[in-house]
Amino acid sequence: MTHSDFLKICLADAYCQLLRKKENNKISINMICQKAGVSRPTFYRHFYDKEDLLIIKMDELILSKYFLLLQEEEITQKQMLDFIFYIVLTNRKFFITLKNQDLLHYFHITFAKHFFKDQAKTKTLMFKNALLSHGIEGIISYWIEDDFETDKSQLVDIALKTLK
Repeated sequence: MTHSDFLKICLADAYCQLLRKKENNKISINMICQKAGVSRPTFYRHFYDKEDLLIIKMDELILSKYFLLLQEEEITQKQMLDFIFYIVLTNRKFFITLKNQDLLHYFHITFAKHFFKDQAKTKTLMFKNALLSHGIEGIISYWIEDDFETDKSQLVDIALKTLK
């Protein structure tokens, strides 16, 4: 990991810690930098705004495990959905915080970036991918409201049936 990557993760972690205690609109860049132990110019060297840090955090959660999964074989839709719901379940505090702060929509940005990056950019495929990423975001939102009572495998089945 490069020094730059380390700084990005430190800033993302600091922001996520602050989100658990404060409302997003009350968190300043200075507060994030102070918590992470970096200067304000360092922040702006890497990021446009504090919400960019959420994408870094989700990248960290998703990429570290996703690349291990991809190394084995090309994954099916069922494996992809199972993987996503596993990530949410094992990081439930983070996703609850995003929902409570009305920031869960950053999920579909990360999701689309990693799961659809190699696909052809036809209009039909773009609309299908938008439906899928926003739909999974919606499922996650209701799953959080459901206090994760619904079994992960049931969510996978529901999503797969809906996609047919």
